[in-house]
Amino acid sequence: MLMDLKERVDKLNDMCTDINNQADDMIITLNTYNVGKSDALYMITACSVDFIVRFFQQIYTTIISITKVY
Repeated sequence: MLMDLKERVDKLNDMCTDINNQADDMIITLNTYNVGKSDALYMITACSVDFIVRFFQQIYTTIISITKVY
């Protein structure tokens, strides 16, 4: 059971890494446009990605702390 949980945590960590990489790609794409014209789009995208990444990191941290207890 503990190994299964560790595998799930590793998969979640991989997902967080993928999300971070996708966020970097999105930022690069948005930077190619004139930022003056797409400030709202940039802010919405950046805030959304930041929220999602922080959410997954919180889940990851919680799972790690639970596995350390057991």
